[in-house]
Amino acid sequence: MKNKKPIVFLLIGIIIIISSCVADRMDRHRNIPIQNNTNHSVYVLEESKEQYFMFPSFQDTILQPWYCDPSTDSTTSLIKPREEKALFSRSGYEYEFGYEYDTLLVFVINADTLKTYGWDTVRVNYKVEQRYDLSLADLQSVDFRLTIPPTKAMKHIHMWPPYGTYGQKGSNKKLKP
Repeated sequence: MKNKKPIVFLLIGIIIIISSCVADRMDRHRNIPIQNNTNHSVYVLEESKEQYFMFPSFQDTILQPWYCDPSTDSTTSLIKPREEKALFSRSGYEYEFGYEYDTLLVFVINADTLKTYGWDTVRVNYKVEQRYDLSLADLQSVDFRLTIPPTKAMKHIHMWPPYGTYGQKGSNKKLKP
């Protein structure tokens, strides 16, 4: 009978560890659903954790010359009008924030603008329709869901152009550092 007690404790310990891992995974958001409430298609891009560490001096590394035209792979970043799409698959944003990075940059580019001007002009002239600079607290406050154009619930998030100016003439001017 003495030998069975350690096995029982070991089994209980394994069950507790496994259940805590499952609970931990359930708290992690792996994608960010983005609702496009506009009448045009948009490309949505993010700055990944690898880019943040490789090129930390670039404020907008996603718009640097070494990035490819997003229209060449529209299956992952194109969101059609009135469509919602979950993008940016990760192991879990709660885990990666603070460990990998502290700000997630999300860029929204009008598909018609990209088609008209081309990637090089969009990139160099910063023809971004909207940019969100997101902290973990920002994502948590909107339940890890973003909307284009930004909703009133998103007005506290650091964005460019600023909340309330989306779609106004001149809002596509280059962001000042």
